Amino acid sequence: MLLVALAPVVATAIALALYFTLLRYDDVETSLQQRGQALARQLAAATQYGLFSGNVAELNRLVGVLQREPDIVAVAIYDRQGVAVASTASSPTIAPRPFGEDWISRSKDGEVLSFHRNVVASTISLDDPYAEKPPPNLPLGSVTIDLSRKHLVARKKEILAFTALATSFILLVAGFLAR
Repeated sequence: MLLVALAPVVATAIALALYFTLLRYDDVETSLQQRGQALARQLAAATQYGLFSGNVAELNRLVGVLQREPDIVAVAIYDRQGVAVASTASSPTIAPRPFGEDWISRSKDGEVLSFHRNVVASTISLDDPYAEKPPPNLPLGSVTIDLSRKHLVARKKEILAFTALATSFILLVAGFLAR
């Protein structure tokens, strides 16, 4: 009789625990990827002037600012030939690809996510009808940011521990009431 009373509760508790655990795992992964993409996008915009003018001091300052962010393993800024003009002490895990699409990559051990973004010169619209129009999307270089997944894995363990504890508590209460 106890088995008949507890079977639906156990099945429901386990199904809900799995569903919400996997949902939270996906949220944490998506959050890290969105953060990496946003950092790469902002760094690409910030490096336009430094790459255009060859101001290496400004590029090193930007790298230094980003290096203090949590989870950032490495940052590198490349010129249009793919030569690193500014980078952190540890070089990025993946070398830049030639100009093309922006990309996201994972290291072989899965501990580092790399975000690569091309830097293109933005065009400013002038009201002068006689001014020459600059070529659109003139490539200046690229940026690569490596983010560690260490905190993400720790967060996933916290989520799993809390879910297991809550599910166990619910099953104990259900067992007590069924008894």
